[in-house]
Amino acid sequence: MPEEIIMPFARIDLIQGKPPEYGAAMADIVDRGIVDVLKAHDGDRFGEAPTSS
Repeated sequence: MPEEIIMPFARIDLIQGKPPEYGAAMADIVDRGIVDVLKAHDGDRFGEAPTSS
């Protein structure tokens, strides 16, 4: 039987008004955690959803 592949999912909600650099830094931290802890492929970065105003 083939090994089951599980795709990690992360949702990041930010307080309205934060600068784009803040969101980028948060995304970097979450991505690093997914790679280090969940052993996801490094460089297999998640997509970004549109922001709401």
